[in-house]
Amino acid sequence: MQGIEWGLGILLAIFVSCLIFSSIRFILKPLNKKTSHKINRLLSKNIIFDDWK
Repeated sequence: MQGIEWGLGILLAIFVSCLIFSSIRFILKPLNKKTSHKINRLLSKNIIFDDWK
């Protein structure tokens, strides 16, 4: 039973993170395209500070 609970927890975490990510993308859509592009790049990869210079 422990393995099933772990699997459900992992699936739930993935689902919640996908929901949060999609809501962030939805909020960013009306913003300036350049800014949202930079933020999307930061979200999709690790943070690269050179992009902000």
